[in-house]
Amino acid sequence: MKIMHPTKISSPISLTDLENLEKSGVIPPAKRVQAELLFRRSITWNEWIIKSSGILGMLFFLAGVIFFFASNWKVMSPLFRFGVLEGGVVLAAVVAMWQTWKKGSGASALLVASLFTGVLLAVYGQVYQTGADAFEVYALWAGLIFIWVIISRSLALWTLWIVVAQTALILYLGQVLIPSGLPEMMGFCIVGCFNLVILAAWETLHQRDSFLWLRSEWFRPLILGAGLICFSVMPFAIDFDDMNWGDLVWLVIMLVVLYFYYRVRPNVVAVGICLMTAAGFIVFRIAQGIMQSQAEIGGLFLITLLSLLIFGGAASVLVKFNRKIKEGEKS
Repeated sequence: MKIMHPTKISSPISLTDLENLEKSGVIPPAKRVQAELLFRRSITWNEWIIKSSGILGMLFFLAGVIFFFASNWKVMSPLFRFGVLEGGVVLAAVVAMWQTWKKGSGASALLVASLFTGVLLAVYGQVYQTGADAFEVYALWAGLIFIWVIISRSLALWTLWIVVAQTALILYLGQVLIPSGLPEMMGFCIVGCFNLVILAAWETLHQRDSFLWLRSEWFRPLILGAGLICFSVMPFAIDFDDMNWGDLVWLVIMLVVLYFYYRVRPNVVAVGICLMTAAGFIVFRIAQGIMQSQAEIGGLFLITLLSLLIFGGAASVLVKFNRKIKEGEKS
């Protein structure tokens, strides 16, 4: 195998970069392990603590604002309510422009402005009783902060936008489409596809140099778990006797995702989420069948025994996969 030696590194390297360099033959596995050790030793824990403290401080500040409004709601005039919230939005936006939104402090300020925008919409609806459906409020919130989300280049702000947009989608399905005749199972399928499409986009983009800000491993289990839960709940939205394409869709999705994270892009956490979600689904399906057969004590004992076997088997597969990954890193 021909080893290529790069002459210049134009951006800070990450653990994902090291993994890609090893797969492409640029560095041998032994050098990758050494580089990972140097990478972990070079982490500036002071900077990490400062950032974490800043995030906690921002969350406590926002919680304080919410509790302030909740406890003083009756004694505040509408002008005062809107003045405080609009002032918070403007102040956070000014701070973001002053710090430049691509920096960490600027992105945090945009996050605060986005959260205040949501609170402002909620207060507006409470004061004027607009009669708007809940999904319209969340859709408007997602639309108003979308420009900030794009320019921020912040995964935290994108995550907030995804949560808001997904909430609007769920409420629209529950308030409009499902009462109009859309099958409930189809609603779960749509929400699950929404999450998996976002996950596919993240897996495609986060390894590119122009999307370094996407390289945070906490996003994968978050969005993957949300998607798989939707597909796992989907078949239970209909009667057991009407079980048909829901289980087939679940099986196909699970196999595709499991194959991707087991073979194409090995990841222990993602495989663990897939295996445990699949084990839970199988156990619930078996329990549903046993309970419909009117079995009592014997049925409960059988469900318990099968649960131990299924979850134990999933854990065993995960342990072997983890060992395989570690052996591949050492070889």
